[in-house]
Amino acid sequence: MKLRDTWRPVSTALILIAASTTFVPHAAAAAPSPIIKYEFNGTTTDSAGGSSLSVLAACPVPSGGVQCNSTTSFGSDAAGDYWRWTSASPRGGGFTITTNSPLTNTYTMALKFVFDSEPVSRYSKIIDYAGKSSDNGFYFDNWLINFYDGSDHTGTTAYSAGAIIDLVITREQTTQLFTVYAKSSGGSLEQVFQYTDTLNTAVPIGSGSGSLIGFFFDDNSTTDEGNDGGRVYNVDMWSGAALTSVEIEAYLSPTAGQSDEGPPPWLQSYGRTEGNICRSGWHASWAEWATSITGGWVCNRTIFWNGSTWVQNPNVGWGIANPADTNSWDGS
Repeated sequence: MKLRDTWRPVSTALILIAASTTFVPHAAAAAPSPIIKYEFNGTTTDSAGGSSLSVLAACPVPSGGVQCNSTTSFGSDAAGDYWRWTSASPRGGGFTITTNSPLTNTYTMALKFVFDSEPVSRYSKIIDYAGKSSDNGFYFDNWLINFYDGSDHTGTTAYSAGAIIDLVITREQTTQLFTVYAKSSGGSLEQVFQYTDTLNTAVPIGSGSGSLIGFFFDDNSTTDEGNDGGRVYNVDMWSGAALTSVEIEAYLSPTAGQSDEGPPPWLQSYGRTEGNICRSGWHASWAEWATSITGGWVCNRTIFWNGSTWVQNPNVGWGIANPADTNSWDGS
C-alpha cells in the first residue's frame, strides 16, 4: 500500500507525525472470547464464570500414591502470572476443572505451563479426561506429545526440560481430529500434533451438568505417571468451537496482525540550519511550510513497526522502508 505524500509545517522543535492510511483487516482480526478463563493472577477463579477449579488435596496422603499437592503458591515471572504446585506423590498433583455446561465433543482448550522436571523413561500426564478412571489421555512421553487411547499416538516435536509450553488444543467431532498447536519461541504458530480420535477418548467425562477435566496428575490405572511440580499460566476453553489457525494466532498474539500494514509509520523531523549536518540516524532534506513562509531545512527519519519491534530509517519519508536499511529504535 502506498502512503500519500503530504507537505507538513516544520518548526525548530522535534515533531512526530503519524501517516494517514487505511488499514486492511485480516479475515479474522480477533478470536472469540473463551467461556472459561483462568489467568492465575492471585486467584483460581474463572474470570469468565463458566466453571470452577478444585485444587487437589494436600500431601501427605495414605500409602498407594493418591494424587496430592505438597505445596501450592501464586507468583509471576517474565512469562506472566502463574499458579505453582509441587507433589511428593508418584501420581502427581494439580487440579480439576468442572464446567458449568458440557464442553462437548467439539472444543478448543488453551494451556500454558511448564513442568519442573520430566522423567525420560516414562509418561507424564498433562490432561485427564476420564475422572482418573482410565489410562487414556494427553501426555508427554520422553518430551514428545503423546495421546494414548489404548495405542500410542506420538508427535515428533521434542520439548526441553524447563521450557514453557504454550499449547492450543482443538477437537472437532465431524472429522474427529484432535489437533495440537504450539506457539514457538519466535512467536509463530505451529501445528505439532494431530490424530483422529475415533474412540472419543479426548471428550471429557460428564460431571453434574457439565464436564470434568483434570490437569497434571496421573490416573488410578497406573501408579507413577504424574509429575513432581510445575507452573501453569493460563487455562482457557471454548465450548462447541474448534478455532481456526487464524483465530488461534489472534488469541496468542491479540495485538499483532491487526492490519496488513501494522501501525502507521511516524515521520519525525526537526528544523536545522542550511547544510547537510544531521544527528546520527537522521537524513537531511528541505520542506515547504504550509504558511506564507517559503520553507526550511530539516532532518528526517521514519519510525515504523516491522511486525515485531519498532525500527527507524533515515532514507524514507512516508514510504515503507526496506528492512535492510533499518536500525532498531530504542525510543529516543
